[in-house]
Amino acid sequence: MSARLSLSAFAVVMIVAGCSATTSQPATAPPTPPSTSPVQTVEPTESSAESTPAATRTAIKSVNWGDGRNTQGMSQGVPNPQDWYTAAFGPQTSEKILYLTFDDGPWPPYTDQVLSLLAKNNAKATFFVTGNQAQQHPDYLQRIVAGGHALGDHSMTHADLVGLNRAQIRSELASVQRIVGPALGACMRPPYGLIDTKVASVSADLNLMPILWTAHAQDWSPGSVAEMVTMLKAGTEPGAVILLHDSAGKERTISATKQMLPWWTAQGYRFETVPACRV
Repeated sequence: MSARLSLSAFAVVMIVAGCSATTSQPATAPPTPPSTSPVQTVEPTESSAESTPAATRTAIKSVNWGDGRNTQGMSQGVPNPQDWYTAAFGPQTSEKILYLTFDDGPWPPYTDQVLSLLAKNNAKATFFVTGNQAQQHPDYLQRIVAGGHALGDHSMTHADLVGLNRAQIRSELASVQRIVGPALGACMRPPYGLIDTKVASVSADLNLMPILWTAHAQDWSPGSVAEMVTMLKAGTEPGAVILLHDSAGKERTISATKQMLPWWTAQGYRFETVPACRV
């Protein structure tokens, strides 16, 4: 599905757990993984919904977004258009393909360790970078691309885009486009997984396809490596989009990834970049 798909028909705020902020302090996140905790939905404000024709607006319903494409969200008619929903959680496939994604970097030495592990296991991944970190470590962008990986937009400052006006959202996303340049794929991941009609519309204006995830290791909160591995195994399925982080303090993420890459390979999986993020 084209990353140029218009998203102006959105009328839903999706709140899914998960991205740590780009600071040295851990981000605050919901205490339970999204696969087990129903997601709160918020009625759009007048300003966020005003560009959406009444005939195309979709009813707001509570959906467990963390289940990704396995949720009943599609049958409930949220969000609209359905094609966006499918793309956001990875292509429907019966092939044993995994889409590994790493957010909040580049951040030495964690990005170095992730790149090393990926190279050793012949794995490709998609890195959703923040502008602040990309600006500080431009050499990492070249290394990521040279390794056959993809780059996505994760906003300039890891801001909650839903709380910003259109001009501020555009600045957050366009700044990353300017810093990264043509190596940036036509995709974005909203910080914290928060997106509404307004954010979706601005993203579409900038030719950025929002990408979420179907599985994660809850690596933004305390938990053992063993617990993270268990969560990742449980979320493994053909076409899974897996959320991880290469930001500060992610030693456990590195350890879990080191264990999981050979396990995934032994299960017959291969690793590809998110299609919408390829250049």
